[in-house]
Amino acid sequence: MAGHNKWSKIKRSKGVEDAKRSALFAKIGNESIAASRACDGDLTNLRLATAISKAKASNVPKATYERAVKTGVESKNAGDNAEVVIYEGVACGGVGFLVHCLTDNRNRTAPAVRRRLPSAGLPNRSACATPSPSGKRRSAPRSKR
Repeated sequence: MAGHNKWSKIKRSKGVEDAKRSALFAKIGNESIAASRACDGDLTNLRLATAISKAKASNVPKATYERAVKTGVESKNAGDNAEVVIYEGVACGGVGFLVHCLTDNRNRTAPAVRRRLPSAGLPNRSACATPSPSGKRRSAPRSKR
C-alpha cells in the first residue's frame, strides 16, 4: 500500500496549515507596508500600531513585520501603488456602512466587493462611489419626550 504511512498524512495536513499561515502573513505584511507608507514609519501611529499588534497576535516573526515596515517607508517613492480604497453602501433599513480595502487595482476591487455583499445578506446595489473622508460627524439633537 504505497502512500499510506504516517508521514503522508502529516505532510498533507501540514501543507494546508502552511498555506493558511502564508496567506495570513502576506495579508498582515501588506497591511503593515500600507500603514508604514502612510505614516513614514512612525510607530506611534494608530494604524501602524494596530497592524503590528495583529502581526504579534498571529505569531508573525518579528523580523518579518519589521521588514514590512521598512519596505513601506523605503517604497514610498518607489512607485508601489497599493492604496486604501473606501466604498460606502446602504444596507437594509437604510443603515450605512463603509468597506475599507487595500488594493493595487481599483478596477478589480469594486466588482469583488459587489460580488461578496449578497453573501453577507446585503443588497446587490450596496457598493457606491468612494466617499471623501471629512472627519466630521453630525447628529440631530435628541428630542425630549
